[in-house]
Order: sequence, then C-alpha cells, then structure tokens
Amino acid sequence: MKRNDAALDRISKQLSADAERVRQRELRLTAHHEAGHALAHAILGSGRTIMVTLADNDDIVDAGGGSCYGRGFYGDHPQVIRKRMIVAAAGAAAQLRYDPKSDGGGRADNRTLRDLAVELCGRLASEQRIAREIKVARRRAERLVKLYWPQIETTAARFVENHLFLTMVQRRTIAQL
Repeated sequence: MKRNDAALDRISKQLSADAERVRQRELRLTAHHEAGHALAHAILGSGRTIMVTLADNDDIVDAGGGSCYGRGFYGDHPQVIRKRMIVAAAGAAAQLRYDPKSDGGGRADNRTLRDLAVELCGRLASEQRIAREIKVARRRAERLVKLYWPQIETTAARFVENHLFLTMVQRRTIAQL
C-alpha cells in the first residue's frame, strides 16, 4: 500500500513539473508574440503602446493568451493600413523566430490581417491580390523582427518577469483572503 502511494506521489510530482514546463513555454511564446506587436507598433511611428497583457482575464494565473493595445493608426490611408498589417503580422513573426516549431499563434491576428487586406484592396478584389498583400505584410514584419530581435528578446523577458511577479502577488493575496 505504501509503495503504491509513493509511486502515485512520484507520478503526480512528475505531471506537475511537466505542466509547469509547458506553462512556462507558453508564457515565453506569448511574451515574444506580444513583444513583436508592441515593438512593431512603436517602431512604425504609429503611436505608443499602452498596454500588453500575457494572461486571460478569466484566469489570472494562466498564460494562455495575450493582447497588445496601442494608440494611433487612425484613418484609411493605404499607408496606414499597410502599417497596421505589419503590426498584426509582427506577433507571429516574433513567435516563430523564437520557436520555429510553434504555430505562430493568433487566429485573431490572421483575421485582422485579412480584414485589413480587404479594406486595402477593396471588397471586390481578387483572392490573389488579397493574398499577395498579406504575404508582403508578413515579409515586412519578418524583416522588422529580424532587425530588432535583441529588443524583442529584452522586451519579452521583461513581460515574463512582470507577469511572474504579478502572479506571485495575486496568489499571495488570494491565499490571505
């Protein structure tokens, strides 16, 4: 009986350790993704980044997602729309540069890219033209991420550090309640 309990404890500890490693990997992927958006937003002269989050609002401890909010980029001028497309594509470019095996994240980013391409090309544009504009935006985002990779790495590390600190504070606060 004691032997079974000890084996179950070892298995439980191993599963917890594996889950923590996965959680840390997801946190770092999300941090790089959002750092890509934030730096692209700042570099393209679109205004300043206001807020970046790495946790879903539903679960303050989980790092399952993130968001980046900025100010600027108003108007429907083609140049502005192209900048918005590059910012939308920069998150996936940074995430893929950090971990080429990742999926690049962001269904919402892909939807935003497509919506902006349609806005740029016009509602009656061909799928080929829309796809070409998306491809150009992704290539430009990849070049931007490559050029500013050290800054993205530093920014992502700060995001992770701040997230872990806030998570610890939140856990302590919850424990005191």
